[in-house]
Amino acid sequence: MKISKITLFLPLYLIMASCGTSKDAIIYESKPPIDNSKDVIPYGNNEKGNSVYESEINGNDSDEHGCRPSAGYTWSIIKKECLRVFELNMKLYNADKTQMTSAIFSTDKNQVEIFTPQGSLILDKETETIYKTTLKENQKFFRIVNNKWQFGTVSTNKIEFQEI
Repeated sequence: MKISKITLFLPLYLIMASCGTSKDAIIYESKPPIDNSKDVIPYGNNEKGNSVYESEINGNDSDEHGCRPSAGYTWSIIKKECLRVFELNMKLYNADKTQMTSAIFSTDKNQVEIFTPQGSLILDKETETIYKTTLKENQKFFRIVNNKWQFGTVSTNKIEFQEI
């Protein structure tokens, strides 16, 4: 008696087909179900196949001036634009060189903006080589000594950052 290949493999095929997982289970293993509570369409998928929403992407945030802090942008009061502090030409470092700050001058050189870890400060020109904050409490200076700019506190004469 001759058995056809179809007769031999049909039961095997039916057994294998009945043991498989559902299509929905396979989809949900790689991608979670869409959360309908969010009124946001996923921007794309990450390397694991999970949805990535536009608000989770670096550079997709913005502050009150439209600058994108996660992309390194900070608002400059003097320039009235977003800029990257670490790209500015004038860089100053603390004594052990673990922190960096930057400075930019206004076009007329009457003010300088210092970008500290706590935020930016505007200092007004007193002389050709000295700038100071207008507030007398915890007043800051920006001065040039031996052709190097220094930033510090007036009352203690402590230098916090300086050019190298």
